[in-house]
Amino acid sequence: MAGRQMGQVITAQTLSGVGGWVVLIGAQGAAAYQLGGGAVFLAVIAIAWGAPPVLLGRYAGRVIDRTGPRRVAVTASLLAVLAAAPVALTPAIESPPALTGLLFLQGCARAFALPAADSLPSWLEERPSLHSSSAWLGFAGNVPLIAGPLLAAWSIAELGPRWTFAFVCGIFGAAALLFGMVREVPGKGGHAADAEGTAPWSAVADPAVRAILLAAAFAWVSFGAFAVLEILYVSDVLRRGITTFALLQAAFGCGLLAVSAVLLRVPVLLRHPAVLWGSFALIGVSEVLYVVTRSVEYAFLGVTLWGISVAFFGPASRYQLLHNVPQERHGSVMGLWRAVQAGGSLAPALGIGLLAAWAGVQAVLVTVGALTALSCALLLMAHARARGPRDAPQAEAR
Repeated sequence: MAGRQMGQVITAQTLSGVGGWVVLIGAQGAAAYQLGGGAVFLAVIAIAWGAPPVLLGRYAGRVIDRTGPRRVAVTASLLAVLAAAPVALTPAIESPPALTGLLFLQGCARAFALPAADSLPSWLEERPSLHSSSAWLGFAGNVPLIAGPLLAAWSIAELGPRWTFAFVCGIFGAAALLFGMVREVPGKGGHAADAEGTAPWSAVADPAVRAILLAAAFAWVSFGAFAVLEILYVSDVLRRGITTFALLQAAFGCGLLAVSAVLLRVPVLLRHPAVLWGSFALIGVSEVLYVVTRSVEYAFLGVTLWGISVAFFGPASRYQLLHNVPQERHGSVMGLWRAVQAGGSLAPALGIGLLAAWAGVQAVLVTVGALTALSCALLLMAHARARGPRDAPQAEAR
């Protein structure tokens, strides 16, 4: 079971995730329906939302290492409140520049809030184990994937756009309060970070860390590709409507939450590198199974396995990354991890549509899944080769 302080972190992280989804869906709805924005404007606001974590991730990590994650998490949550407040108080949502600016500021808040929450358990008085905190934070990250869109749909329908953003201010305000209530033990961060801050990319000196970050990059690129083309696969290849698409998302969510529940009971599974690399390989295999045929049954099987693999991969990545770097670099490596995720998700949107128009939606998605599975094998081979010479003398000594 999570302790009281860890429970506050979990609740705050869940609230932040839910608030982010409500903001994104509310802004997309305003762009499409109130402002009549087309594909170009929707792409602009997607970049405004996704680019800040890519650009600021490494800097955010260094700030966390120097000042501590609690202060950063509280400040980022308050920034999210300040960004949403003008939309709730004025007709700013009717202005495309204001809407774009809102998402940019929300993206900046996410760039700092996510790695701060990822790092915060290492600074708590009760110091939960890495595998336990990784399982709980994985759960806190998965719940908003389902609860966020549902809450956004309800609030927009029942409260209207402006009151929805007022509701969002309350969500982020509650997250800031919970983060602020956490007792943080001054750790190794400040002075060590100042001493080592001049060594660029010092958080990725270990080959294992580089391999995991590359795996995350490949995985999130595939997620980004599916985010753009998945609905076209359902409509153009499966020849099914929006109801089937929604049910496929529900099947993904069921796999996600089922594994999250298992990991909360048996978090020690995350200690094994085989869980990380096995789930990464399964991501590619399940993506191929999802889209390789025109069978709806195979699609449901594939998307459920996809949800299962993603639910293992995220917490296992966090555990292995933090296990391989000292505490004073936890913020830096979490900032890089979140930047890789954001960059991977954003990159396919820049050209995957043109590629699908030329080669076909199904062919592109099958190729993406196959390349993800292949990248797992290549990364394992490269990591073993890089580790071999370094570990050989130790093996001989033993």
